[in-house]
Amino acid sequence: MQLQYLTTLFAIANAYSLCNKDRHPHAGKSVSAPLVPTSTTALNVNDTMVAVTVSGTIEVVDGCTFSAKNLVVEPSSVRGQWFGGAVGSTSDGIRLSADPITASSRPSTKEYKFITTAGSWVSYTDFQQFRLYDTVSKAVLATADLPISVGSNPASPPGSAPGAYPNDPKATGTAQAPKPTTTNGSIMSNMSVIWLTLVASIFSMI
Repeated sequence: MQLQYLTTLFAIANAYSLCNKDRHPHAGKSVSAPLVPTSTTALNVNDTMVAVTVSGTIEVVDGCTFSAKNLVVEPSSVRGQWFGGAVGSTSDGIRLSADPITASSRPSTKEYKFITTAGSWVSYTDFQQFRLYDTVSKAVLATADLPISVGSNPASPPGSAPGAYPNDPKATGTAQAPKPTTTNGSIMSNMSVIWLTLVASIFSMI
């Protein structure tokens, strides 16, 4: 019973995985996916509805890096962040990179690194869908679906924090997401509790 309990704790603590530059589901392949706008076609900017424009392509660079090529994001009020999740699921959004997305009407290309901080790290095995999330309007503006590869497991991890997407934005048009600090920040807090519980369990077995 104690062994099963400890095994469960280890599984929860390792819900997300640390990226590896050379070892990942898309290694040795040229993988890219177009950004597809959601049904969020306008945002309220100073009490005026302004049209949303998002286009570009997500490209896998290596196991810890992806590129947003020819990215166009409008209006300029958008404060974007990259999130990830499973296609067609209601799982929590995972913040992928600490680097913000700069809104611009002029196409730009930029590489982004996955978060590698303990408790917040992420890799391609944890998600399949990129989501461009606006932290101001709390809306998903576009998604890009990577092909399913052997070794990927884009499922909702056990013990993930509240604040899940009510519905998959691409499937239903619902453009909602957790606050950027909610998912990963809460996961870090949850992991601290998990590790303390794990240590206490180990001492109780001695």
